[in-house]
Amino acid sequence: MAGWTTSVFLQNEATTDNFLNMNGNSPRILHISTHGFAETRSSAIKLPALKDAFNPLDLTGIILANGNEGWLHGSKESHKGILLATEIAQMNLSKTDVVFVSCCFSGEGIVKPDGIYGIQRALKKAGTQTIIMSLWAENEFMGKLFAKEFYRSYLSGQDKYEAFKSAKQAIREQSRDPYLWAGYVMLD
Repeated sequence: MAGWTTSVFLQNEATTDNFLNMNGNSPRILHISTHGFAETRSSAIKLPALKDAFNPLDLTGIILANGNEGWLHGSKESHKGILLATEIAQMNLSKTDVVFVSCCFSGEGIVKPDGIYGIQRALKKAGTQTIIMSLWAENEFMGKLFAKEFYRSYLSGQDKYEAFKSAKQAIREQSRDPYLWAGYVMLD
């Protein structure tokens, strides 16, 4: 992409340390494509480290490199490969205009009287401007198509809102099934 500097962290490079190192020096666009989780019911909590979590932001997050180990054997102090929403909320991501969270259920969280506590709240607390996320499980093929269309439109000069509409329309043209396109939302 002409005029854009990119950094890509794939597989074993997609570590919590690399994510946390963006603190104060975040990119204009941040694309996160991995697995997300939102433990909305205490009875459903699978991560042993979170069984006694008090902060609702400790019950949502994203899984990064080595996350399986952290998920199965982690503790509250050490949850290797799991980036909790609490940790994201403590970062400075104010230089980031758009975060595209391509994770199943990235729009979910713990519902409280003052809002939803999840990845989206953490990203807003960290200072990001706009978040694109999914309210339910993504279809992998359509998710890639949605992201490709969004970035094609956005990087060719459309504003982020028009690019988001274009991406939704592209998905709708592929399938009339609202499950494949209606779950994508933009939070500004």
